[in-house]
Amino acid sequence: MRKPSKVARAAVPKKIIENWWLRFELDARRLHPQVVETRKRVQQQLPNFTVWLGGPGRHSPFYKHRKLIKGLLERDGFRVYFSEDGAGGLNLPSREKIEGHALSLIIILVITVGAAGEAVEFAHDDWLKPKLRLFLPREFQNGYVGQLLSHKQLLRGKTSIFSLRKFQRFDPELPLRTLETAIDERFEQERKIAMIRPTRRLNDETKKRRRNRN
Repeated sequence: MRKPSKVARAAVPKKIIENWWLRFELDARRLHPQVVETRKRVQQQLPNFTVWLGGPGRHSPFYKHRKLIKGLLERDGFRVYFSEDGAGGLNLPSREKIEGHALSLIIILVITVGAAGEAVEFAHDDWLKPKLRLFLPREFQNGYVGQLLSHKQLLRGKTSIFSLRKFQRFDPELPLRTLETAIDERFEQERKIAMIRPTRRLNDETKKRRRNRN
C-alpha cells in the first residue's frame, strides 16, 4: 500500500483545525450579536495577546493534539508559545522579553507528570500564578497527577476537567474550551486596560495644567 504523500499528511491537521473552527463559529451564532461584535473589537485592539501553551512533549502521542490546539488559537489571532520554545519551567526565554503584558495567559494540558510539575512550578511564582489555567483529564483525577494537583491549594479554581478519550479522537471539546478560555482572558485584559485609560488621561491633563501654570 502506498504511503500518503507529505502534502496529504500536512492536509490532515489543517482539516482538523478547520473542522474545530467551523464548530466554534457554529456555537458563536448562538451568542448575542453584541457579544460577537465585542469579541471582534477586542481581537483587533489586542493583536499581540500571547498564550503560553504547556503540555505533553514531543515524545508523547498527544503532542500532535497540542500542536493542533496551537493552530486553533492562532486561527483566532493569538500568539502561542510552547514550553519547549524556552528552557522549560520558570526558565522562560527572557523575563525582559515577556514582562508587562507580553505573556498574557498560561494554559497547561496536564496530560503527563512533567506537565503537572510545570503547573505546580508556575503556581509558586506570584507573577505567573494569576495567568495560569489548567486542563486535567477526567481519567487522571484519581491518579497520581490528579492527586498532585488536588493537594496544591495554589491551584484551586484554576483546573478544568475534560475527557481524554474524546481528545484522542480529536473531539472539539477540549480545543474549543481552550479557545474560549483564551478569548475570555483577552476580553478581561481589554476591560482592565479600558479602566486604566481614563485615569491616565486625567493624570496627563493634570500634568499639562501644572506645566501651563509654571
